[in-house]
Amino acid sequence: MRSSIRLATALCLAFAACTSARPDGSSSDFGAAETPSARTATATEAPPPEPSAAPTAPPPAGLAKLAFLIGAWVDEDPKQGVTVEETWSPALGGTMLGFGRTVVDGRTAHYEFLVIEERGDEIVYLAEPKGGVSTPFSLSTSGPDLAVFASVYDEFPHRIIYRR
Repeated sequence: MRSSIRLATALCLAFAACTSARPDGSSSDFGAAETPSARTATATEAPPPEPSAAPTAPPPAGLAKLAFLIGAWVDEDPKQGVTVEETWSPALGGTMLGFGRTVVDGRTAHYEFLVIEERGDEIVYLAEPKGGVSTPFSLSTSGPDLAVFASVYDEFPHRIIYRR
């Protein structure tokens, strides 16, 4: 499914808040990292998970609670000649794999490999800019459509926020 979203990005660093318009007219937020700029983007989303049959079912554990991240997100700013993409795979083997790239004027200016993994009871987000040394972020807050990862070393960005 393709939908229009409003997405703010810090060029080459991280995604920020956006709103996804759904075919039924409802909307939801998605994003990561804080930044003042905003522009329109298009997202290709994975189908939503099947609703639970039991209304009192416990919240999903581990990586299952991050299923809303699955899919491809594209932020395009034709005026600036910038396209930012981020894609996440479903959880398998205790990890979710992702990648992102920023294209400026038709050339890749930045890319990074992303991993979200379970480490015991903790969920850790690892960003590897240009395949280099990974920077860890710990999941500090989560909800049905929210994940906040905080920097382990208090570096920029301090937080990465995904909200659908």
